[in-house]
Amino acid sequence: MANSNQTFCIPLENDSVGQTISIPQDFALPGREARITREKDGTLSIAPIRTNSAKALYDLISSWEPLGEEDAMPDIPELPLDPVDF
Repeated sequence: MANSNQTFCIPLENDSVGQTISIPQDFALPGREARITREKDGTLSIAPIRTNSAKALYDLISSWEPLGEEDAMPDIPELPLDPVDF
Protein backbone atom coordinates (compact mmCIF):
# COMPACT_ATOMS: atom_id res chain seq x y z
CA MET A 1 0.00 0.00 0.00
CA ALA A 2 1.22 3.48 -0.76
CA ASN A 3 2.75 5.74 1.86
CA SER A 4 0.52 8.77 2.51
CA ASN A 5 3.47 11.06 1.66
CA GLN A 6 3.76 9.86 -1.93
CA THR A 7 2.43 12.16 -4.64
CA PHE A 8 1.88 11.56 -8.34
CA CYS A 9 0.81 14.06 -10.99
CA ILE A 10 -1.76 12.42 -13.26
CA PRO A 11 -3.67 13.65 -16.30
CA LEU A 12 -7.41 14.33 -16.13
CA GLU A 13 -9.32 12.86 -19.06
CA ASN A 14 -12.59 14.55 -20.06
CA ASP A 15 -15.40 12.63 -21.72
CA SER A 16 -19.17 13.04 -22.14
CA VAL A 17 -19.86 11.60 -18.66
CA GLY A 18 -17.26 13.50 -16.63
CA GLN A 19 -13.58 13.24 -15.83
CA THR A 20 -11.54 10.07 -15.56
CA ILE A 21 -8.25 9.49 -13.77
CA SER A 22 -5.91 6.53 -13.89
CA ILE A 23 -4.79 5.52 -10.41
CA PRO A 24 -1.09 4.57 -10.39
CA GLN A 25 -0.40 0.95 -9.42
CA ASP A 26 1.34 2.13 -6.22
CA PHE A 27 -2.00 3.63 -5.13
CA ALA A 28 -4.24 0.73 -6.29
CA LEU A 29 -7.28 0.20 -4.05
CA PRO A 30 -8.49 -3.20 -2.89
CA GLY A 31 -11.96 -4.40 -3.79
CA ARG A 32 -14.35 -3.45 -6.57
CA GLU A 33 -15.85 -0.18 -5.32
CA ALA A 34 -14.58 3.09 -3.94
CA ARG A 35 -16.12 6.15 -2.30
CA ILE A 36 -15.15 9.60 -3.56
CA THR A 37 -15.62 12.66 -1.34
CA ARG A 38 -15.20 16.35 -2.18
CA GLU A 39 -14.04 18.48 0.74
CA LYS A 40 -15.10 22.13 1.14
CA ASP A 41 -11.75 23.27 -0.26
CA GLY A 42 -12.26 21.15 -3.40
CA THR A 43 -9.92 18.34 -2.36
CA LEU A 44 -11.08 14.92 -3.52
CA SER A 45 -10.57 11.86 -1.33
CA ILE A 46 -10.95 8.32 -2.67
CA ALA A 47 -11.32 5.39 -0.27
CA PRO A 48 -12.09 1.71 -0.85
CA ILE A 49 -15.49 0.46 0.23
CA ARG A 50 -14.77 -2.50 2.43
CA THR A 51 -17.28 -5.30 2.17
CA ASN A 52 -18.54 -6.95 5.33
CA SER A 53 -17.62 -10.57 4.60
CA ALA A 54 -20.74 -11.93 6.33
CA LYS A 55 -22.96 -9.63 4.25
CA ALA A 56 -21.05 -10.50 1.09
CA LEU A 57 -21.56 -14.21 1.79
CA TYR A 58 -25.27 -13.65 2.52
CA ASP A 59 -25.68 -11.66 -0.71
CA LEU A 60 -23.90 -14.38 -2.69
CA ILE A 61 -26.00 -17.21 -1.25
CA SER A 62 -29.19 -15.15 -1.70
CA SER A 63 -28.39 -14.75 -5.40
CA TRP A 64 -28.35 -18.53 -6.00
CA GLU A 65 -31.34 -20.27 -7.54
CA PRO A 66 -32.88 -23.11 -5.48
CA LEU A 67 -31.76 -26.62 -6.44
CA GLY A 68 -34.12 -28.67 -8.56
CA GLU A 69 -35.64 -32.01 -7.58
CA GLU A 70 -32.89 -33.85 -9.46
CA ASP A 71 -30.37 -32.30 -7.05
CA ALA A 72 -32.26 -33.19 -3.85
CA MET A 73 -30.59 -35.35 -1.23
CA PRO A 74 -32.08 -38.84 -0.95
CA ASP A 75 -33.98 -39.81 2.18
CA ILE A 76 -31.76 -41.48 4.75
CA PRO A 77 -33.42 -44.46 6.39
CA GLU A 78 -33.54 -44.73 10.19
CA LEU A 79 -31.14 -47.50 11.18
CA PRO A 80 -31.20 -49.38 14.48
CA LEU A 81 -28.56 -48.27 16.97
CA ASP A 82 -25.85 -50.74 17.95
CA PRO A 83 -25.30 -51.11 21.68
CA VAL A 84 -22.14 -49.42 22.95
CA ASP A 85 -20.24 -50.38 26.11
CA PHE A 86 -18.43 -47.60 27.95
